[in-house]
Amino acid sequence: MTKSLSVLLWLLPVLTATLISCDRQSLSPAPVIEPPLIQIHYDGENVTAPLLPAGVYEAGIKLTPLELIGLNGRRLREVILFVESIPVAATVRIYEGSSNGGPDVLRSSHAVRSDLEPNSWNRILLPTAVDIDVEQDVWIAFRFETGSPSQTLGCDAGPASEHGEYLYERADNLWQKLSARTAGGININWNLRAVIE
Repeated sequence: MTKSLSVLLWLLPVLTATLISCDRQSLSPAPVIEPPLIQIHYDGENVTAPLLPAGVYEAGIKLTPLELIGLNGRRLREVILFVESIPVAATVRIYEGSSNGGPDVLRSSHAVRSDLEPNSWNRILLPTAVDIDVEQDVWIAFRFETGSPSQTLGCDAGPASEHGEYLYERADNLWQKLSARTAGGININWNLRAVIE
């Protein structure tokens, strides 16, 4: 058995067992966003966070032109996310467009580790609001690094929306849906939300 295959076989049962056995509900309700701000997301309330091996990851959601109808001329101002445990490093990223199954052009990157509260919903105000091109996909992503197996970014109980469960892993340099990475064993949406002004 090759080393990469043995690592993959170890990873699948760990990830699958984490969410299938989950029965807790977060006591922290998601923030309420008041008009004229608009919140776009695929997730429900936080339930848990997937257990991932040590590494560098980027969890993301993709907002397609269908979700952006009527938002021409508006800007992405804030990202809301649920963090269970604080990672070694953390960045909120905004991308525009899609390429090879993942995001294309990086539009904003903001280090946020020192701003994060564990076991909580976190509101991250972008240093500069990002103009929305309603003809392009917009990706909201949370990049994080862990030094040991960790439950970092929160998720709902599922089922996964078509665009609410992407995961980049530096180990294979690929963006894939989390359900594909776990052969359907994990079927959730990330607790990642966009706030539009």
